Amino acid sequence: RAPYLPVESRGFREFARRVGRFGCSREIVSLRGPAGVGKSVLARWLHYEGAEPEAHLYLMPGSLLDADGLMARLGERQGQTLLLEQVEALGREAQVALSTYLDSPQAKGGGAPRLIVTSELGLREAAGAGLLRHDLAGQLDRLRLFVPALADRREEIEGLITYLLLRDSEQRATPVLDEEALALLW
Repeated sequence: RAPYLPVESRGFREFARRVGRFGCSREIVSLRGPAGVGKSVLARWLHYEGAEPEAHLYLMPGSLLDADGLMARLGERQGQTLLLEQVEALGREAQVALSTYLDSPQAKGGGAPRLIVTSELGLREAAGAGLLRHDLAGQLDRLRLFVPALADRREEIEGLITYLLLRDSEQRATPVLDEEALALLW
């Protein structure tokens, strides 16, 4: 299920609780944040919080999908989770197709794929900038998580580094970062 992250900040603990709640929901989740903050990693976490054991997570880059490709993927992934990255990069025809699909009985019925979308802008901001249809922004704007840059979450760095070292180490003892190593991170 969710990864163990040895991060002690109160803000992160609250964020992790929201991820747990959102992960168990079948509602559309939108992840917003700058490039490189880990939105795809967070999408995996959301998926595994609520997924059936045999469910898969499928990545769909918005910039590479046309309307037919998008609809084919939505139709063939019943019961799975679809991660639509950079939703604001979808072409107009694909946006119309997605909006139509989201209004359809197929999307509202059981077994429809779960949808997680990412954006560097908020959905409403993307619509205001003319990158996303206003109706589609409203349909996708259900559960929102903002993922700030790590520079704005400095208190989490030590815990995240410890987690990554532990995950990639052969040993099971928790690695210890000395003051000199931590100083290099700042």
